[in-house]
Amino acid sequence: MVEALIAGASALTGSVLDGGTRGGLTAQIVKDDQSRFFHTVPAENAREMLFAALERGAPRFVQPEDRAASWLDLAREGGWTGPPGAVPKEQAN
Repeated sequence: MVEALIAGASALTGSVLDGGTRGGLTAQIVKDDQSRFFHTVPAENAREMLFAALERGAPRFVQPEDRAASWLDLAREGGWTGPPGAVPKEQAN
């Protein structure tokens, strides 16, 4: 994608870049094969710079112990008569 953006930008300016030049410019932007994102607009403030530099952990999905606890059907035992699924905000007491 980065190389295609470089090729498109050079075409818009009317210049022609050979494959080696495009590859060199791409290598300056994409540092390794593990890179998944790149910024086309630089960070403008400290908050954006911090978020751009932070390593993000893996997302935490429903854990096996949480799923197992849901099988105990505690809501029904406690008197919930609504349908399964998310509880409406006004009824979550």
